Amino acid sequence: MKKTDKSNALLDELLADCANPEETLGKNGLLKQLIKGLIERALEGELNGHLGYEALDTSDKKPPNRRNGKSRKLLQTEHGTLDIEIPRDRDSSFELSSILALPEVAGAGTKAVFCAKGVFHHTKHAI
Repeated sequence: MKKTDKSNALLDELLADCANPEETLGKNGLLKQLIKGLIERALEGELNGHLGYEALDTSDKKPPNRRNGKSRKLLQTEHGTLDIEIPRDRDSSFELSSILALPEVAGAGTKAVFCAKGVFHHTKHAI
């Protein structure tokens, strides 16, 4: 199965549970859930790379810097506010980078930017 075919099949499966536009595009709709899930998984992947091991790694090694829970931040998008869980490390050396710098991560025409106070803001830019 080609990647496009697999993506279309997954979308069809997800959309099958949406009975109306509100369930797809509404306040707590599928689109908002997908954006939130994508951002949180990307942040987890970044922390894996930063720490050098996967979450729930059961090897005998005990690295000095480990996961230390999550903090909640708000991401303002044109689809509404998303409550995002940001993973933390014990040394507080994990810095958010790639996913929040991507244009249109939060929706069409929106660029997410992380500010020092721990709240996400968005800026409009030309597409």
